[in-house]
Amino acid sequence: MSRSIIGKYAKVRRGASPRPISDPKYFGGKVGWIRISDVTSSKKFLTKTDQYVSRLGESLSVRVNHGDLIMSICGTIGKPIIINMSACIHDGFVQLYDLNGIDTEFLYYSLQYSEEKLIAQGQPGTQVNLNTNIVSNFEIYVPDLPTQKRIAKILSTVDGQIEKTEAIIAKYQFIKQGMLYDLFTRGIDLTTGKLRPIPEQAPELYKPSPLGLIPKDWKFINFGNKIVSNKYGPRFNANDYSNSGNVKTIRGTDITKNGEILYNQAPKAKLSNLIINANKLIEKDVLIVTTADCGLTTVFCPPIQHENYIPSAYTVRCRFNNDVDVLFIKYYMNTDSAIKQVNSYVRQGTLGNLPSSDILKISLGIPLINEQIKVSAHINTVDSLISKEKLSLVQLENIKKGLMSKLLNGDL
Repeated sequence: MSRSIIGKYAKVRRGASPRPISDPKYFGGKVGWIRISDVTSSKKFLTKTDQYVSRLGESLSVRVNHGDLIMSICGTIGKPIIINMSACIHDGFVQLYDLNGIDTEFLYYSLQYSEEKLIAQGQPGTQVNLNTNIVSNFEIYVPDLPTQKRIAKILSTVDGQIEKTEAIIAKYQFIKQGMLYDLFTRGIDLTTGKLRPIPEQAPELYKPSPLGLIPKDWKFINFGNKIVSNKYGPRFNANDYSNSGNVKTIRGTDITKNGEILYNQAPKAKLSNLIINANKLIEKDVLIVTTADCGLTTVFCPPIQHENYIPSAYTVRCRFNNDVDVLFIKYYMNTDSAIKQVNSYVRQGTLGNLPSSDILKISLGIPLINEQIKVSAHINTVDSLISKEKLSLVQLENIKKGLMSKLLNGDL
């Protein structure tokens, strides 16, 4: 296996920054000013930046051009990207240029694969950082140029599939947001199975409410009108967590942004039967996170494994009347109306806190149970598509990791 230092194939130059960086005279031109946020929000190629430098700012920075490869070396280390625009880099990046005997995309993937090793070589300080010497002497696997190009093409193909899948997920999520607005303001006419006409077309079908117009046969309620009981999860000592525990605890971090519970991730704790029985979750319990991701909502659906589950101390368990579809509540908590209400109740602090008493004040327009179920089913259809594509994305990312491990270590 042929391993060589990067400096054998590329020159490495550190960026530079005009000082003071806050001076507006250095900005406002047409040449991009690359920051780490521009890199982490992009894929393989950088096509835009949030800021642009003036000619003076450009003269005090390091100019990079189309096709150049750069990498972050300060704070966030080892993020490479290929430049597809005229831009400048500051001293938190290095430029790898004058490439000789190495393909740009192959080097990009080699650096991407080596991120953890690069981080490990970082110099400690206020922020961990690399320097040009460390980067130049960093070893990577370098086969002949035709092999490099084949490897880059294989990984580029997988990247293309990953980007397509991410685009599909983004499309479905956009569709879902539109559905949430329409379904929670217009609902579904059960006689037609379609959305009611908009208020401008059929004003007689709507009535005013504190949240705006809602269908005439809906009720305006607060959660407190429909919640039978609500309760925080129990507090217990961190030492009670144990792999041999007798109950699983669902924390906010065990709930995805899409409101799905990661049952396998939930940690076990060893607690008394008294605590477990007093807090044990049952099917259709609604869990609302009250710290950090305030308002994040999910519905407990017992997995096949016969285990007990309880909510964490930073989660409120709510049980609703039988005339409420709990999925309707879960999806409502994703609407702009619910999010605004939650934000108005959150007590600001290091993480933010949503009191249980304020959850009872959250208001909404709600139809009869049959229409609630129809609304939930429509949204759940799109949610299922999102989940399917997310699973495909994980599989593609795992395929890429496996290929990188083989192809970039010479295990062809």
